[in-house]
Amino acid sequence: MIHRTPSTDAHWEKFKEAYVRYVVYGVIPGHFLQAVLANDLFDAHCRADNTSAGILTALVRLIHNEFPSQCHGSRKAIKEWGDVAHEDVRADFEFNIKSAILTNYDNEG
Repeated sequence: MIHRTPSTDAHWEKFKEAYVRYVVYGVIPGHFLQAVLANDLFDAHCRADNTSAGILTALVRLIHNEFPSQCHGSRKAIKEWGDVAHEDVRADFEFNIKSAILTNYDNEG
C-alpha cells in the first residue's frame, strides 16, 4: 500500500508521463524506470530515492498487468521497443495506459 503524500503524488505523475511516452512513443525513460521495466529490481532499488522506493510495488504491478509484454522484461526488450515503431500497439494502448496508471495508483492509496 502506498502512503500517499504530495511527494508520492508528484513522483507518480512524473512516472506516469514517462511511461506513457515510453509505451506510446518509444521514448526510453530514465535509469530508475528502465531498471523497473527490465525487471532488474536490485538496480531499481539502488537507483530509487525514498519516494520512488515507496511506490515501486505499484509500478511493478502496473507494468505486469497493463503494459504490452513486448516492451518490458529485459534491457533488450526496452531497446527494441524504443527502436521499432509500434503504431498499431501504441494506438490501442494510449488511452488504456493513461487510465490504468491513474486507476492503479488511486487503488494503492
